[in-house]
Amino acid sequence: MRFGVWFVFLLLASIATVSHSYDDGMETSDAKSSWPEVVGKTGEEAVAIIQREDENVKAVIVPENAFVTMDYRTDRVRVRVNANGIVVSAPTVG
Repeated sequence: MRFGVWFVFLLLASIATVSHSYDDGMETSDAKSSWPEVVGKTGEEAVAIIQREDENVKAVIVPENAFVTMDYRTDRVRVRVNANGIVVSAPTVG
């Protein structure tokens, strides 16, 4: 029984720590969340535009068929490009 009590205690303590450890300090309601105007541009041009318009995000270029993590981050924008380096879909926050 003692093990079960400690396990529950440690589990609850870790959940409380994780839930309070992430605060990006950014209001997403007013911030731009999508850049459809960069579709057709090069990945580098798109990254420059996105980071110029929102300095709170880091834009990263990824191949259009690349596997990526599914975690949602308000400080990241993935710019999907084809084999020629051209943006193929509207980059979005996440």
